[in-house]
Amino acid sequence: MSGIKLNYVGQTGDLDLTGHRLNLATGEEAIEQNLRIRLRFFLEEWFLDQSLGIPYFREILIKNPNLLLLQSIFRQAILGTTGISEVTALTVELDKANRSLALTFAATMDTGAELVYSPFIIEI
Repeated sequence: MSGIKLNYVGQTGDLDLTGHRLNLATGEEAIEQNLRIRLRFFLEEWFLDQSLGIPYFREILIKNPNLLLLQSIFRQAILGTTGISEVTALTVELDKANRSLALTFAATMDTGAELVYSPFIIEI
């Protein structure tokens, strides 16, 4: 697996133009990058396949979201990422005052490497 490499400053990714050229992310780095993109991908966002993405408008950006349902949605999104074989821990915390969602999770890649986010913040 490979893709165009992104540099992350906090939670925001930008193209990696080191050496004045586009660079590729490969292996575990590509899996992690794909997961970051997948967790921010809204359902029906891509016109070529509107079945892809997370139902932010329908299930998350509502007045009182069901945290157990959110945990299930994000677990499926993580497991659906190519290269991820298992989710070993996952908690979802909603911070209404700061309008953010914090995912704290650990996942195992197909390579056996452990991927840990403590926390992965989604600003809503």
